[in-house]
Amino acid sequence: MKFYYALFLFFISIFSISQTTHTINAGMYYYTPSNLTISQGDVVVWVNDGGCHDVNGLINSITGEPFNNPEEFSSEITCELGVEIYTHTFNTIGDYSYDCSYYGHASSGMVGTIVVNEVGCVDDDESAGMLASQFNPSFSGGCEEAVEYFIASGYPCETDLSVLGMSGTIYDLCECSCEEEVACEDDDSQIEEWFGGFFITNCSSLINYLATNYGYTLNEYCDWNGAPMLDLGGAIISDFCACSCDSNNASIYENITKIEPVMFIDITGRELNSKIYNQPMLVIYNDGSVQKILIQQKF
Repeated sequence: MKFYYALFLFFISIFSISQTTHTINAGMYYYTPSNLTISQGDVVVWVNDGGCHDVNGLINSITGEPFNNPEEFSSEITCELGVEIYTHTFNTIGDYSYDCSYYGHASSGMVGTIVVNEVGCVDDDESAGMLASQFNPSFSGGCEEAVEYFIASGYPCETDLSVLGMSGTIYDLCECSCEEEVACEDDDSQIEEWFGGFFITNCSSLINYLATNYGYTLNEYCDWNGAPMLDLGGAIISDFCACSCDSNNASIYENITKIEPVMFIDITGRELNSKIYNQPMLVIYNDGSVQKILIQQKF
């Protein structure tokens, strides 16, 4: 129970929203920095270096016109040295202006601007490595390697982590690396439909099956048309397993001794001149091994 509780806390920490806190110092006729660029969701804290000041993001103290900021913010006047004047979390992207409304301060130059940018993609490499190491203790990479590892293991970026008692997906952890994988796509549902009778549920498990039972290399796998197990109607595997056929996975299938079928016989022992559908038959391979298969006719 302690292990699962620790794992739960680990995933809580992974999916916590990251924030950056910025400090602006306020003194006699200045905010430092006076121009600040932050990310959406960041926190800004104004600290009093001396004098009486506030943070006024409502009405321009010089013109009397509204600032019309993307979101409103303002504080009370503070005169105590070294204390926090105001804290605000900026959740809306856009350009903000503000000043000190204490008499004469804005006209003396005590004004400031804040630019809030939309948060770009973020990869949490450390947490991704910790997550991957839960499945593979030898794993030592970051998000880029973790995403490749999970996809090769049959877990795309959209994988729901509710199985671990958490909300969210791998994408929430490795957004940048996942976006780089968008171009490729594995149609695991089609693979499961075709090969479910062989306990194959996705492209990755099909690769492992072919490598283990047939000795196919990656290129041979990607060009495979299903024979002798299944008739794919003229399609080849790479039409449905673009990600798993990516060259990044090639090393997994190097130096494999190929095992090829040499004879097909029915369950009575008669040699077959051609494949049969929807009936069990035996395949004899060049290494002497025998496997019982059932070819389902889909087309």
